[in-house]
Amino acid sequence: MRSNHPTVSFLILLISVLFTTHLCAQTTPLPRKGSLGVRLEQLTDTQQNTAGYGESGGALISEVLSNSTGQALGLEAGDIIVQVNGNAIANVQAVVQQTQTWREGETLKIEVWRNRRLQDLEGTVRGKPLETSTIAEVIYDEVPFRGGSLRSIIHKPKADGKMPLVVYLQGFDCGSIDDYYFPDSPLRQLVDGLVERGFAVYRVEKPGVGDSDGSLDCGDIGYDTEVAAFDAALSQLDKYQFVDQNNIFYFGHSLGGVTAPLLAVRHQPKGVAVYGTVFGSWYEYMQRVFRDQAYVRGDDWIQTETASRDAQAFLARLFVTKDTPRVKANL
Repeated sequence: MRSNHPTVSFLILLISVLFTTHLCAQTTPLPRKGSLGVRLEQLTDTQQNTAGYGESGGALISEVLSNSTGQALGLEAGDIIVQVNGNAIANVQAVVQQTQTWREGETLKIEVWRNRRLQDLEGTVRGKPLETSTIAEVIYDEVPFRGGSLRSIIHKPKADGKMPLVVYLQGFDCGSIDDYYFPDSPLRQLVDGLVERGFAVYRVEKPGVGDSDGSLDCGDIGYDTEVAAFDAALSQLDKYQFVDQNNIFYFGHSLGGVTAPLLAVRHQPKGVAVYGTVFGSWYEYMQRVFRDQAYVRGDDWIQTETASRDAQAFLARLFVTKDTPRVKANL
């Protein structure tokens, strides 16, 4: 029945606006970062002469990967990239820098040198591949954090009902936990092993890493901000109906082994497990890091000891006497 009452009409309009706004919020997920999907080489004088390319700069394409932005654009092995979105390309690194901010669906224009002439190619950026699994449903989601979003990834066993969850907390570096490029990595083996045993596994990127967006950069933030980012992610877990909220566990690797108990104080998980983490002061730990990692790499023992002892003086000033690092510049 149609109503002409102004109050009813206003309420219907308000509900419609709110419902539409809700739908928009649900249909605009964090966009996937894009890549060009080609292998590049620095252009040599011989390659430049063979191609008849008389200008300076450029980056040579040695291979175009399948199902990539480059393939969709029509790039070919042997092309020399001259410009990307109107920006001149001086070398391979210049192409890499251009791709850092790409998002899926963005317009892309590339100028290449092919068959002794310039050619313009245009298309859209394709997102990087997603993680896949034969034993789990892989859910890409996001966590709002300080004006931006963090990428989260869940591997959910292909089963019905509620299930226990393991939250993986990574180490200190700014590497991505999105292992689409390395499905047999140690991390994926850990994830798959847990899934096979009936656990869902939750991971979240640090600010500025992977698909995460916003003004924060992992390399610039302090540890308190990093912990706050993980805290924001953990606060979102109750939205997943398949998670047994009374059976959530934290697994902390390396620095994640310090982060896990800090977060456990607030969120009270069912249990915490750590591996390869810190048992001692930062001063002692960092001295061991300098030596142990060098030995694993196979560095020269004498050079390693010399470098470690040089570092010890710096570490003592940083952690023991609490000096503030300063950079002196000749002005």
